[in-house]
Amino acid sequence: MGSGDLGAFALVAFVAFLGFGVACWRFRISYRVSVVAGLVLLVIAGLLVVVGQADVGNFLGILAYYFLAIGVALAILEWRREPRQTSVTSSQSDSEDVGHDTPPTNAVRLRKTPSRPPRRPGA
Repeated sequence: MGSGDLGAFALVAFVAFLGFGVACWRFRISYRVSVVAGLVLLVIAGLLVVVGQADVGNFLGILAYYFLAIGVALAILEWRREPRQTSVTSSQSDSEDVGHDTPPTNAVRLRKTPSRPPRRPGA
């Protein structure tokens, strides 16, 4: 394969992985799929380099990089897509999540202190 063929192949691979990232975003596939695929390819690439198949190992390393980069981009987009919560105390947010007015199981229960009689002036 000549250097021109390699450049064209790299461009096609980049566009294909970009399409993969868009498809993952569109169909709400978790970023973890891309990250796991990238890590598996990275381990295989390292093993191939060790056994003497450096060309194939380097190519798989590049593919692993694409998968990991897409996974990080999808993780950021997924984080940005989640609704942000306002500053609410934990007992309020827990009771809202449950959907009814029961106190959350991890809430701290406050004891009522007996009310003090009013103070008399001059006493």
